[in-house]
Amino acid sequence: GCGVPCVAGEGKFMQHHEIHARSVKLIDLPQVTRLLESGVMLDSEQAFTNGVDLNSAALISNFLLPQRSLYNLLARVEKQAVFGQFRLRHDRHQAQIVYIAPGLDYDQDNTAWLHMLDAMAAEAGRRGAHTTTGVARLRSFSQRCRPRHMTFQRAPAIPIALLKNPVHLLSTGLGSGLSPVAPGTMGTLVAIPIYLGLQSLAPLLYLVVCLAMFLVGIGLCGATSRALRAHDHAGIVWDEIVGYLLTMVAVPRGWVWVALGFVLFRLFDIWKPWPIRFFDRGVQGGLGIMLDDLLAALYASLVLQAALWLLQR
Repeated sequence: GCGVPCVAGEGKFMQHHEIHARSVKLIDLPQVTRLLESGVMLDSEQAFTNGVDLNSAALISNFLLPQRSLYNLLARVEKQAVFGQFRLRHDRHQAQIVYIAPGLDYDQDNTAWLHMLDAMAAEAGRRGAHTTTGVARLRSFSQRCRPRHMTFQRAPAIPIALLKNPVHLLSTGLGSGLSPVAPGTMGTLVAIPIYLGLQSLAPLLYLVVCLAMFLVGIGLCGATSRALRAHDHAGIVWDEIVGYLLTMVAVPRGWVWVALGFVLFRLFDIWKPWPIRFFDRGVQGGLGIMLDDLLAALYASLVLQAALWLLQR
């Protein structure tokens, strides 16, 4: 097959640049998830069995049930961030680079990408590995290797002028989705004052309002997605707003519940356990954008209601 070998470990890039690399923390998940929108798989076996997308569920489960052989790093060079994952082989003498995101773009400065190679090699060396290698073998849907497999297109930036249209203004959460850092989280924050304004409604009326916002969101998100020519652009956060509101159905008042609902919804929205990821990838348009957050809200709501039931026993 067509492959690009990558060998790191001699530290030639470290001689000229200081690398700010550290282990990924739970608080980094929104940023890492955004980086994973474009990346390159460097584990040929996993690329051919699971595709080129890193399963964020596996990433989150690594925090809950740490695997001693799997390591995640986040590096930053000036304003550019890059995520890398490697694993140690069974004999722990060889490290295999699994994933780097974002992927190489020959039209951009890839300094951070190269720094990540060195950072992973250095970390693997500290853990006893003698060599650190990776081979990129990516497939198109026709199962044939793509000649430009190391170049990835990033989602287009949302122009400020687009917000003059009330449809796009609403779909981006009054512009909160334009945040360069964790736009989904920022959009969910916008939902909190909306929830506080609606929490005095009767539960049935509150649910009706949420469902109405869900139906409206199908049109709003679909329109902005078409305008940007990008499905489920990170800047579209109306789905996060509605998802949080649905999470808080029949939840007691109080800032503890507000915060707990926020954390749980963001966790499931990022994690995307089955069948959320299936619908996220399989359903297109505004419905697909809204549906995965509806399911994330359902998961979060179930956990909240379970916690409430335990407290009332």
